[in-house]
Amino acid sequence: MAGIHSLRDLPPERRQRLVNDPARTGQYPLLGYGFQMGTAEQARKETFCQMLKYIFCPFFTTRSFIFVITVIDIVIYFVTVFYDYDSSNFLEPTNHSLDEFGAKDPEKMQQDYEMWRWLTPMVLHANLTHITFNMIMQVILGFRLEPTVGTKRTIIVYVVSGMGGILFSCLVSPTTMAVGASTSIFGITSAMLAWIIMNWTSLEGDVYRTITLIWLIMILIFNLIMGFASPLVDNWGHFGGLIVGFGMGYAVFEYIAPPNRKEKNMKIGMAGAVGFYFVLGFILFYTVVKT
Repeated sequence: MAGIHSLRDLPPERRQRLVNDPARTGQYPLLGYGFQMGTAEQARKETFCQMLKYIFCPFFTTRSFIFVITVIDIVIYFVTVFYDYDSSNFLEPTNHSLDEFGAKDPEKMQQDYEMWRWLTPMVLHANLTHITFNMIMQVILGFRLEPTVGTKRTIIVYVVSGMGGILFSCLVSPTTMAVGASTSIFGITSAMLAWIIMNWTSLEGDVYRTITLIWLIMILIFNLIMGFASPLVDNWGHFGGLIVGFGMGYAVFEYIAPPNRKEKNMKIGMAGAVGFYFVLGFILFYTVVKT
């Protein structure tokens, strides 16, 4: 088949038949596919690390954005710990250290125009528990999303969702410092929801579409409840990342089947809504919000 490199290169009629073919189910890592456990003999020979990979992160690869950003998060965490070490707290960076490395500080972002703080909070973490939980969620979810939609789209959703969460936090809570990749993690989780919803009909023959949808909704609800239960968690940032991530999922992810006019309009509308959110949010932050 010269010149055909993916499903999208096929004529629409033939492509639709392939999409609806039950034999093609099980191809999307986002729904939990992509690996084979092998024979019983192979299972007995697998190492402990291999077992953990098969259970929690079967699509792990070092040649991915999620792996790179996770390594960056961990390295920067230890840099902030030892930059201003507080011996009274085990492996915990001080507020001064986090602020020096670019934590969310609305006053400095507004008055001193320290624009890098719209990005740097995503790679900073407050303590060992904070970074451990975030990194576990990041690799479990990210290594399912990236091989499904591609590295470029994953990066766009991750970064824009993170910024969207930071912006929402600055608007609602303009006097507090905050750090963490959780704004981006909420974003990629809600973007995964968007991918399932926008491809719901195309995934009709896949029994895992409903299971995955419920699993993602439960993750979001559980984490939001935990956030509101703790005064130390910036749940407004989580909420902002969730909203922007869902819109970005619709805007940048592709439909499995050729989209109709309504679906194309939905993509355009979601992209416009995300753009409007950022324009209005930045205007309000720099003109109305008091830090």
